[in-house]
Formats: sequence, structure tokens, C-alpha cells
Amino acid sequence: MDPQETAEVAEATLNFSKLSSVSEGKPAIPGYTLAEKLGEGTFGAAYRSVQERTGQSVAVKVLTRMSSRFREEVDRLSQVSDHPHIVTLVDADLDHAPPYFVTPLLSGSLADRIPSTPGEADISQVCVWFRELATALEYIHGRGILHCDLKPANILIGEKGFVRLTDFGQAALQDHTEARLGSFWYMPLEQAEGGLPQVRWDIFALGATIYALLTGRPPRATEQGRESLRSCTTMSDKLDEYRRLVRDGSLAPVKELNPGVDSELACIVEHCLDTENGYSNAAEVLADLERREKKLPLAARPFSYRYHLERFISRHKLSVLVGLVAVTVLLTGLGISSYEVYQARQDRNQLIQQHYERALSLLEDGRTIGLVWLAYAYQLEQREEFRQALLDNLACYQQVAQPFLYALRTSTAPSPSGHWAIWREPGDFNNRKRIDLRTGEIDELSPSILATDRDQKDKVRYRLDGIELDPLEGTGGPATWRMRSTDSLQPGEKSSGLAILVRPDKVWRVLRAEDGVDVLDKDGRLVSAIRREGQVAAQPTFSREGDLALSWEDESVEWYRKDGTKLRDDTFYGDLFGFSRDGRYLAASDGISNLRIWDEQGEVLADFPLSAPANEIVFGPDGELVVCATRDGLVHGFLTTEGKPAWPPIQLEKAARWIFVQENGQIVTMSDIVTVWKAPEPLDRSLRDPEALSREVARRTGWIYDDRNAQVRTLSRDEYLERFRYTPAQ
Repeated sequence: MDPQETAEVAEATLNFSKLSSVSEGKPAIPGYTLAEKLGEGTFGAAYRSVQERTGQSVAVKVLTRMSSRFREEVDRLSQVSDHPHIVTLVDADLDHAPPYFVTPLLSGSLADRIPSTPGEADISQVCVWFRELATALEYIHGRGILHCDLKPANILIGEKGFVRLTDFGQAALQDHTEARLGSFWYMPLEQAEGGLPQVRWDIFALGATIYALLTGRPPRATEQGRESLRSCTTMSDKLDEYRRLVRDGSLAPVKELNPGVDSELACIVEHCLDTENGYSNAAEVLADLERREKKLPLAARPFSYRYHLERFISRHKLSVLVGLVAVTVLLTGLGISSYEVYQARQDRNQLIQQHYERALSLLEDGRTIGLVWLAYAYQLEQREEFRQALLDNLACYQQVAQPFLYALRTSTAPSPSGHWAIWREPGDFNNRKRIDLRTGEIDELSPSILATDRDQKDKVRYRLDGIELDPLEGTGGPATWRMRSTDSLQPGEKSSGLAILVRPDKVWRVLRAEDGVDVLDKDGRLVSAIRREGQVAAQPTFSREGDLALSWEDESVEWYRKDGTKLRDDTFYGDLFGFSRDGRYLAASDGISNLRIWDEQGEVLADFPLSAPANEIVFGPDGELVVCATRDGLVHGFLTTEGKPAWPPIQLEKAARWIFVQENGQIVTMSDIVTVWKAPEPLDRSLRDPEALSREVARRTGWIYDDRNAQVRTLSRDEYLERFRYTPAQ
């Protein structure tokens, strides 16, 4: 679509949010009494309404002109409305005349919270909204959806102060080939120029929204610029003028407009607004917000010794103060001159710059790269203290299972057992192989693996394990999915459930219902109806045995056992669930930084701290190990019944989306690449050569210190295989 045509559609979308008191010509919607009109656009109108059955106030959006966008909006919203920070789809009927959909009626938006002056900004509350919106974006992006029109007016505020992202009228799929225009001051230049939708647009809009909430105005929206835009009479002229203003205008730093904002928060916001070198996804934003909370160095900041030292001191103020007092007393007692004190401080700074304190700080926070900095410190100064610290820590970390299982690019995610994947040599697009992720051996891929249903990748993954999965008939399995994974079962089906269980004896789906969810069998018959008046159920998840866990808006978790009993925890919100293979244990993350595990009686076995919100939770074969991947790129392991970490976290360059625990205990992680990890081998503690120690760190972890760029990074697959030569077994 031409950018000018897109602008016409966008203008209609922007006008939709304008309030109107006009109420004539209200359509008849069964089950709803429509009151005044809330807003109107080219393709639809929204009405304040009452749901007749419950008496609750809702918003009904009705299509007034034929448009595929309306159907797309409902489809996009139906895929993501399960998230606590996305508006809930209460009801919809696209076959009714006119088509309509229903959402809760939320009175306010963040547009009402933009301060008149920067000093009025509630910085702590804005930080809460920042995190909530970033989790919502990560959620929709994980389902292949881009919002494309995030702005304060499209973010509603619920009764409890939670924000909810709404208005998916401009939303696009990530592989969309049409332009999508956003709103002035909240869309980047690339979007205004009619480029193809991309994740960074939503990240920019998120940063622009938070910028406005902190400073009282969107980025680059000077009074002169706003007046210039208002003076344009056509949408085409406005678009041209906006491009000019964004292209030529400079971004006023957040702290310049609001000195009360801390430097770390300002840095995160401004990094969101950098579409070229800024955050590439919402997980990176969340990870830096987490680092800010923990006073860790931000990924958005360029490395400097001084900055990392400042962050270390801010986390350990008391220890540093005591140390400085002790040094001062000692120096005073010895009568050292002020010059010698100054020189001693310089020497201490030099020592700190040689990375030792930095390394210990990183290791304290579970970061594998601390090993690299320890090895580098030992290279600079061969102190026994450095060597012992390196050996003691290195001996505890999970290591790459073997060279050929490092940074593999596979055609699909690994099989459910974590034993197999489909792989091909780089550049050879036709010759697929099957790779054993336990041994690294490769062999020919049976044609039957890819026969029929090749677009249904979950079936292919199960075939790698020798299982022919047919969810419609209930053969194969047991297997479970959450949310839109059911697209792999019926790729064209748009009404798939929130969760699915496939067993030889049953196929169950969870579908959204008012005030809860329904569990249906494969023939559509009701198995059970789960209800909580006025509440929205979230994250329904099946165990392979048939248990069901879910969360409610009031921050409680319910576990429906296959024997009919119901367990409940009113003190925890489950943002992500995982069952042990035998269904004895349930684990959940709270979407922030905590993991809780319950036993089959519903008793809390353990609470574990996480470094960031979780992407994935899986149990080991016997349930005694639970592994959790977090959005900051760490993979945590915990011993279920012992209530302690199993090993220090594995640090990945990109956060894992899939994790598997093999029968032999090896851990398979997958972001865009697959790496297999195993328990550490015995370490030769007689190692003294700095180069040998650095090499051992690289072999075990994949992380190196790159002298050319003065930074820590991971080895590419080619670099790793070159350094640690390996020929795969055929």
C-alpha cells in the first residue's frame, strides 16, 4: 500500500478515539443495551453499553463500513487478549449484521496522565507502566503481531491501576508486506516513510510514550513543530511535514526536560528511541529495566570502567564506605602525605580497572561473563587470588556438551524429548540431516519425517521422536501446548484454544468464556466450566496427565487436578506455568523475578529468585530439577525438593525461547540457535598459564574477551569449531 493511502486509513483510526455525544442510529446488538457513542472512525463506532446478562458496563465496537481491517483487529486481539496488560476480548460476532466485538469499559487512558509540567510526572508509577507495557509488547511480538500504533491514547487504565494495551486496528503480522502508519510523534521516521512493519517501531512507540509521561511532551514535539503540523490542511501535507520535523529535529534529552529522572531510566527511554542502534526487542528493554532495579550496568550503556565501578559501588555502598574509612584511618595513622594518599587511590583505581572487582560483581549476579573478566584480570596480573577465584567459579558452571553441539542453526525447534533436531550444512538448502543432540552424531533424515503436513512443525518435531501425532483423533502424545501453538495443528483455524492437551484417551481444549474458561473435548462437548465472577483467567496450561493450571486477575493461582480436586494459592500471580512430566509438581513465574514450586498437595515447596521475567519453564525427567530461561539471557537451574540452585546460571547472548532437559541431564537451549550443555567436567586445578585458562573459559562457556573491540562476546559457531576442532560422527 502506498504511504499516502495508508495515511488515509490511519487518519480514520486516529479519529476513532475522539469522544462524541452523538447517539442516534444505534445498531441492535443481541445481549447488549447500547448507550452513548464513545468514538467513531471511517470503518467503525464504539458505544458505551451494558451487558444484559450481567449488568456490567462494556464497550461495544461495531463495524459501520465494510473493511477487512475490522476482522483483522478482532483476530489479532483474540490471539493476545489473554495477557493481563492487553484489553480482554469479552465477546465477538463477525457474522452478525453489523459485525461487532466487545471489551471491558475502562474509563481512562495514559493520555490523561501526561503531566502538564515535567515536575508533575510520577516517575515511580511511570516505571511500573513501562514494565507492564514492555511485557505486553514482548507477548504480542512472540505471537508474530506488531501493534504499529502504540501511544498513550491506546493504553487504558484498569481499576487496579494496571495498564491495558488496546486498539489493534493498525496491527500487522511480522511478515506483513503492507505499510502501517502510526500516530504523529509516536512513530519513527521509517514508519512515516512507508516502510514495512518491524518490531523496532513498537519499541520506538513505547519509548515515545514513556518519554511523554516523564517530560510532558512526545519526542521532538516542540511547540513550533506542533503548530507547523497543525497548519497543514491535508493528510498528505501533514505526513510530509512530520517526516521533515523528525528528520531535521533533535531529540531533547529526558534529563534536560525533567532533571528528576535518574540517568539509568533516561538512558533506557532514549535507547528505545534509537531505531538504528537501540533495543531490537522488548525482552532487551525488560532486561535493562531489571538491571536498573538491581543497580547493575545497563546493556544500553557503552562499556566504561568508571560506569561499571559506579554501579558496583551503588550496590555495595556500606562495604565500600567501610573499606574507605579503614584505608583513611590506616593512612592517617602512618602519616602519609596527601600526595601519597592520592597515589594510593590511583593505584586502587588501576587495580579495579584490571577487572577483578567487576568480575566478582558479575559472578555475584549470576553472569557467566564474570569468568571472562577474571581470566582477563589474571592475564594482566598473575595473582594467585585471581587464579583461585577463577578456578573455584569455573568448576561450578555448566559447559558446552561438545563442539559440534554449539550454536547449531536448526530447521525446527528440537523434538519434545530434546534428543533430535533437523540440521543442514550452511549453504546446502536441500540436504537435511537428523542430528542427535545427545551425541552430536548425524544421519540421513527419513522422508517420512517431512511427509505431508510439512507446515505443521509440531507434527514434524514429534515424528523425530518416533511419534505420529494426530490431535484431532487423539493419537500420539501425550502432548500439550499453550496459546496459539495450536496453529500448528490447524494453521488456517482462527478460533483455536488457549491451551490444548492431546492424549490417546482424550483431546481437550481450553477456550475463553465470560468470567473464565471452558474445557471442551475433541467433539466440542463441555468437559468443565471454570468461572470467577468479574475475573479474567490467564495462562491456562495443561500437564501431560490432564491437570490444568491458570491464573486470575486478582493475583491468584488455581490448579485443577485430574482427580477433581482444586488447589489454590491466593498469594501468587502466575505469568507462566510448567508441570513436571508426571504432574507431581507445578512451577510458575510471576512475570517479574520470582519462581514458585508447588507439590501435589498444593503446598509451596520452594520460592526462587529469578534475574528477570521467565520465557520458559521445564522440569527434568524425575521432577527434581526445574530449569527456567529468563528474558535477560540467563538459564537458571534449581533443585525442586532441596530448595537451592542446581548450578550457577548459564548466560546466553540471546534469551532462550525453548529449553529441554534430556534423559541424561544435558540442557538444550534454543534462541535462534541451539546449544547443548552438560555438567562441568573435573577441572585441572594445576593450570597456571593465563592463555590456557582463558582458552578453558572459552571452551566451556563460548564467551571470550575480544581484544580488537575491547568487549566480551560469544564465539560464532565457525570460530568455536576452529578453536576446538571437531569432526561430527556420521
